[in-house]
Amino acid sequence: MENHLGRVIRDCVDGSLPWPLVLIGKPGTGKTCAALCLLDHAGGLYFTAAGLAGKILLAYKGELYNPDSKLRVSAASLWEEIARTTLVVLDELGARQRVSDHAYECVYRVVDERSGRPLVVGSNLSLDVLAGLYDDRLTSRLAAGTVLELTGPDRRLLR
Repeated sequence: MENHLGRVIRDCVDGSLPWPLVLIGKPGTGKTCAALCLLDHAGGLYFTAAGLAGKILLAYKGELYNPDSKLRVSAASLWEEIARTTLVVLDELGARQRVSDHAYECVYRVVDERSGRPLVVGSNLSLDVLAGLYDDRLTSRLAAGTVLELTGPDRRLLR
């Protein structure tokens, strides 16, 4: 029998449930693992919220390079890649107690650019807490998708 998370992912992929898929839960409940498995299957891009803001900043400063070609990556081309790729995973949303204007704008833009398209967002925080950290505009866009709370013990501690 397929588990609930597997059904929800399948339903997002086949269009029965709306994107983004927002995975919320305590650490170790499988949010990142599920998102990475989906990336392994579909391909796409993975960012933590902080890592995305850092990459965008480097690109704006002209200091981001493609590791394969060693060519400079502009902010415009990075945003273009985020917009056109198969799937984007934005993990660790709300991992910091404060969010800079730059980090907010980066997260908001990814969520907005990926509207109705495959995007998985992972957070240890509820949408209410995220609304206090970011704002209602962002959490409204997240809530318009499929929100799934993962529960259970920290799987890392069960080993």
